[in-house]
Amino acid sequence: MTDQRSLEAELFAARQELARKRIEEATAVPEYTERLAYVPDRDVAFSRLAALDAETLEAHIERLKRDLNSLAEAERTDDPGA
Repeated sequence: MTDQRSLEAELFAARQELARKRIEEATAVPEYTERLAYVPDRDVAFSRLAALDAETLEAHIERLKRDLNSLAEAERTDDPGA
């Protein structure tokens, strides 16, 4: 998996986990969040994200976005024909 694909996969997983956290915060009975059809199962490759609180996840998402932008910028500067 390329760096870009790896970052995109982690960003997707982090956004899903943040959605789970927000749902848990909004519902009085957290065990119901496991049964919500629109929240997919956790990707085991990124299960460590479950340990983060919502604020930390938001910061992590912003870092991943910056990393993706930096990677894209580096690829543009490395390709003089672009």
